[in-house]
Amino acid sequence: MTTNLDGVLDKQPGSLQWPRVYLDSAILLDIADGRLDRGLLSRLLAAMTKRPKWLVVSRDHMQDVMSRTDAGNRDRFAAAVEQFPFRAVVHKEPHEIEPWTDGPRDIELRPVAAFRELLQEPAAAPYLAKLATAQEQLHVASSSAQAVRRTDPPLSPKGNKFVTRCLVTLARGWMGTDVPGILAMWEAEAEESLSDAERSSIISMLTPWAGLLSDYEREYSPSAEDRDKLLQNFRDSFDDASREHSPGMFLARRLSGCWHRNVHRKPRRSDSVDGMHASYFPYVDVATCDASAFSCLAPHIGAVSGIRRPILLKNGDLTALVEAVASLDLSM
Repeated sequence: MTTNLDGVLDKQPGSLQWPRVYLDSAILLDIADGRLDRGLLSRLLAAMTKRPKWLVVSRDHMQDVMSRTDAGNRDRFAAAVEQFPFRAVVHKEPHEIEPWTDGPRDIELRPVAAFRELLQEPAAAPYLAKLATAQEQLHVASSSAQAVRRTDPPLSPKGNKFVTRCLVTLARGWMGTDVPGILAMWEAEAEESLSDAERSSIISMLTPWAGLLSDYEREYSPSAEDRDKLLQNFRDSFDDASREHSPGMFLARRLSGCWHRNVHRKPRRSDSVDGMHASYFPYVDVATCDASAFSCLAPHIGAVSGIRRPILLKNGDLTALVEAVASLDLSM
């Protein structure tokens, strides 16, 4: 189904406040491949159309799809998205507007009629390739650090305190990425010594992240403002109050932390992108995710101070998805 979205904002200035639906990439690919029940799909599209609702598409959807090995994913994904009559891409993302400093802010959306052309723009491929490289680097660092946590004894409270201090110093950048040197500095500063085993474990755990930061610095030459934001994000990882001023990133960090605490879980390459998907949820009305992400996010989704109160569903709950989207008509 196609809709002329040209001029929709001029004709209906408040249209970007229509209800928003954020579907997991897996559902969109199921639609493209005909794996979604035809009856349910028809009901879903009807619910999205009866009273207009936006299908929200993010950069992370595109990264999800275009970083896969199947070269046909781009066209399949575009075909699925273009079945939805009202579709908008995120122009300003949660991490760009958070933390809020002067009250709640909203992500910025732009209606897009020719979605396939957007994916085919010359700048899209190199940009997404750069993101895919960063995603791979995150996956390698996470897997390496998790392997240490899986095999080494748990750190003592003192050891965890030193980990936090070292991470802050790494984020600030003033001692570079010399993990042994940073840890030794903090031991001297605190006038406390770690056991040889715990010191070795901390160094092994932090070295992959130091390498990731080194790659980040080489690629992006971060400014002082960039470092301040990195440090703020790190601090917010431990601060439940961040749900009030950074609702999207709060969910992303809670998802990452939930997976990180499960030392027996093998990190997936998609973890970093899945975390960013979660950051959009406080800015939409209905969202879906896989079962693993759902179990981590369900305890937190109702506590964030987003500008919307999302209904979060598992990807497999398709009947519930249709009903949730249809129920948005009652609030319009």
